[in-house]
Amino acid sequence: MMNDDSAKPRYHSPLRGRQKEQTRDLILDAVDTILRGAPVSEVTIAAVARQAGVTERTIYRHFPTREDLLDAVWRRALHAVGGGQTQQAETLEEILDLARAAYENFDAKAGIVRALIATPDGVDASKQPEEARLAMLRAAYAGLLGGVPEDEVNAVVTATHVLSGASAWSHLRDYCGLDGAEGGKAAALAIELIVEGAKARASAARGWPQQTKKPRDLRGWISHRLLDQ
Repeated sequence: MMNDDSAKPRYHSPLRGRQKEQTRDLILDAVDTILRGAPVSEVTIAAVARQAGVTERTIYRHFPTREDLLDAVWRRALHAVGGGQTQQAETLEEILDLARAAYENFDAKAGIVRALIATPDGVDASKQPEEARLAMLRAAYAGLLGGVPEDEVNAVVTATHVLSGASAWSHLRDYCGLDGAEGGKAAALAIELIVEGAKARASAARGWPQQTKKPRDLRGWISHRLLDQ
């Protein structure tokens, strides 16, 4: 005979669910704090427990392994610093706005961003969002760079992807002394100049008959133009 209790739906306490989520966030925040001043090798279960003010057993209840903990850290960081970069952009100004905003987000999460770009696990976790950002840029420039040769459009896409990413932010901050706001402006201006240069190059190329580049023999081109008149 079936026990009546077994047929009853289990009650899930909203309060307990919130407490579990708060503890999880507390643990992840502790990792962020450690990474502000130390390399990822310093992120041990013991160190995180001390920083969060919880027991190691508590951490293991939420994250069975250190790898699970770091994976959660990477995913939360990627959502925080990169979510807006994959939204669809249709104009150059929208692309530039995304680049400037990204640099300020990188500044706000500097420790975790550095860990993301410096560790194999962080790089692996970043692949999917970075591929989505690349696809977004390809779609945007397909509409913005009509008439520009495909190889040059690809070069613009690649340059934009690099200049608006975390590695470029780190380089401008560490070697050029630019904070997020300054670096974002510099990166956005560089992207704008590259796009304008690609458009100007394509426009100039269209002035030469059936060629993408200026002929080396100017006399031949002049003769061709005279015959057309």
